[in-house]
Amino acid sequence: MEDNKYTEIKDKEQYYKYCDILEKKLFESNYEDCDIKLLTLLIEKWDNEHNTFNS
Repeated sequence: MEDNKYTEIKDKEQYYKYCDILEKKLFESNYEDCDIKLLTLLIEKWDNEHNTFNS
């Protein structure tokens, strides 16, 4: 069984790393790429949990 190359984001360093990876993948892949979908979900989860903007 293959290990996941992406895990739940634990800190800002990992968050920014995943954002960089996602940006690169968006320019070189199609939008159906499983990595793109997973990275998007992980980044959105982090954003929702660490949102500092006032509603």
